[in-house]
Amino acid sequence: MLQLAPEPTSPARARRFVAEALEELPAETVEVATLLVSELVTNVVVHAGTDASVAVESSRTGVRIEVADAVGGTPELQVNDMDAESGRGLILVDRASRAWGVEPRRDGPGKIVWFELETPRYARAGVIGSAGKSDRYSTG
Repeated sequence: MLQLAPEPTSPARARRFVAEALEELPAETVEVATLLVSELVTNVVVHAGTDASVAVESSRTGVRIEVADAVGGTPELQVNDMDAESGRGLILVDRASRAWGVEPRRDGPGKIVWFELETPRYARAGVIGSAGKSDRYSTG
């Protein structure tokens, strides 16, 4: 699990973390995952202003990425003008993932926004990420 402060560099750190965790997957899958995690972490930095955590879990059919913050509530899809500079993050998550949702944090106040992506048929649980990494990717 990656811990992040509410800083402008946090989305880039989350992208690198996810890219490393998914390095065994096709580039297109990694690109989508890093884009979506960047959007969710940006939302935490801009709207929640709290520390965040990012977790990556693999399964036989896909990957689940969770972004947790310390603010409750449920984010909603925004219908914005396409020329707007913000407000499209959850729309991207909704359109690019096979599933997504929001749930309460298990370890304290706040929420987890998660999304799932399908992985190629050859990917197996525990194979995603670097050798020796478990199903739940962690920086230690």
